[in-house]
Amino acid sequence: MSKNRKIIILAIVCLILTFTLLGCTAQRRPEQTPAPGPTPIPQQNVPPQNQEQIPTDPTELNKLAQNLAKEAAKVNGVKDATVVITGNTALVGLDLAANTPTQQINSIQEQVANTIKQADQRIKNVSVTADADLTTRIRNIGQEIANGKPISGFAQEIDDLIKRIGPTMNTR
Repeated sequence: MSKNRKIIILAIVCLILTFTLLGCTAQRRPEQTPAPGPTPIPQQNVPPQNQEQIPTDPTELNKLAQNLAKEAAKVNGVKDATVVITGNTALVGLDLAANTPTQQINSIQEQVANTIKQADQRIKNVSVTADADLTTRIRNIGQEIANGKPISGFAQEIDDLIKRIGPTMNTR
């Protein structure tokens, strides 16, 4: 091999190595300076010590649901109410007085949602319906749970109901 060819091959190898080494270095990004003020405290998924948890015992959960249903039934225009609790969400079915004007139904549902949230601060989401079919489904689920069936057996149906009804009141 000629001397020129060796130099050219050596130069090509050096260029390849140079580009490889330069191409593999991490891209430098400008440092972001934190906003002035106190350092934010990282949030943890631990509830405050003084905040009660929603019961998981079926008997206690059923008592809570019945108490919330009684509170909802106190709202003007509500004849009867059924509540099913899953996590921190209350699913509420209403039987309204027969003479309730259609334009007042949304207002009654919002009043019920507020009443539920005021009655128990642990409830963060409330879905309320006055639809007769959905209320019947909620009532049937509530009765089955009261008879000892685990709520987990109704997870799909409850999820479907919550999606159909939508949140009447949501807080974080």
